[in-house]
Amino acid sequence: MRIIGFTILFLVFFSGLSAQIPPSVDSIIRYFSDNDRFLGAAAMSVKGGEPVSWYAGYSSIEGRAPVNSQTTFRIGSITKMFTATLILQLEQEGKLSTSDKLDKYFADFKYGKQTTLMHLLTHSSGLHNFTQDSGYVEMMGLQRTHEEMVDLIKEVGYDFEPGAGVSYSNSGYVLLGYIVEQVSGKPYKDALRERILVPLKMNQTRFGYPGATPPEEAYSYTYEYAWLAATNTDLSIPHGAGAIVSTPADLCRFIEGLFQGKLINEKQLEKMTKHKPDELGAGMFMYPFYSHVSYGHSGGIDGFVSQLGYFPEDSVAIAICFNGMRSEPNDLAFGMLSAYFNTPYTYPDFSVSAVVLSDEQLEKCVGTYVSDNFPLEIFVTKGKVGLRAQATGQSDFPLEAMSETDFRFEAAKIWMEFRPSADGQIMSGMKLTQMGNSYEFKRK
Repeated sequence: MRIIGFTILFLVFFSGLSAQIPPSVDSIIRYFSDNDRFLGAAAMSVKGGEPVSWYAGYSSIEGRAPVNSQTTFRIGSITKMFTATLILQLEQEGKLSTSDKLDKYFADFKYGKQTTLMHLLTHSSGLHNFTQDSGYVEMMGLQRTHEEMVDLIKEVGYDFEPGAGVSYSNSGYVLLGYIVEQVSGKPYKDALRERILVPLKMNQTRFGYPGATPPEEAYSYTYEYAWLAATNTDLSIPHGAGAIVSTPADLCRFIEGLFQGKLINEKQLEKMTKHKPDELGAGMFMYPFYSHVSYGHSGGIDGFVSQLGYFPEDSVAIAICFNGMRSEPNDLAFGMLSAYFNTPYTYPDFSVSAVVLSDEQLEKCVGTYVSDNFPLEIFVTKGKVGLRAQATGQSDFPLEAMSETDFRFEAAKIWMEFRPSADGQIMSGMKLTQMGNSYEFKRK
């Protein structure tokens, strides 16, 4: 992990406001960027018009390369919308059925004869999410073959029988990406290009590949008193679950084309948008905003965070791609939508700043913390700069010190309040608060 030791000059550029997009949207984006809250780009389009884009910060801090119209971003799980679209296209052409069983494509899965492609599409298969497995952090940077990934997904197994519940799973979409290749007879990248990218003129989108980062692709960063270079997942691992690289403008073109019937028919689109109680659509989530309803997906991989949504009744698309984020990702999207729909909005208060603590002060917090009402242990360690925290089987994240006992991870709205022991030599426990829920932990 490399520490970036200089101050970022934040620059905001935009491609020219449409008469249909109020200037207040631009003001919201400038407020976040002026307060050093994100690196990346955003776009909006209205009624099928050309997307309007904004760019902030750097695609490479080390190289002092500003984000611009040529910068591409890893979009993580938004890839699942593309994979679902490809599967539904193939079904529309009679080349597969979403009622097909998994064992038609892969042998030796425990519930292969009960698991349907629709189970995979709607996260109701019960397949364990391999990215939550304890060994994932160690493997994420290593190239994997299809066979190795299938074996891994078989090994981690099922959390419940197919159809018995809903649990978000990257495992299912990795398999769906491989099924696209089996049925189309082409590598995923070629099926993606021929079936989606070329028809919609998405010239800056591609299927990511293992190896060095291309010049136009952004590097990603996390913030820990300064911007730090993030991890770099080998894209052979997420495949159809998260390996596409794109831009906000291209993402707007994709979701508009999807809802305009340019990729699949209305019957197939309904499989993505019809959300029953306790179920998910095929590759798509529903996001309400006051009286407006959008459909889309979010994504996260390494330091990249992305969001995509479309409001069918309003014909509005919004997409955001961050290669570095210091506040909760929804905050910026909520602000942009509030400005567009002219709804009440309070600007976040970014005036509270972090403090720098000594090694001795940080060491008091280092340890393992357990709770009677939280299922995971929390491991607090000292990083190169400040503290880091990690829940069992999860990726670690930085903690900014607000005081000697109070720390936060603003991007996930996590606050940790540590309690000193009687002699003040160590912290005997802490309270973790996230999204209004609080949990008491004791030092193990």
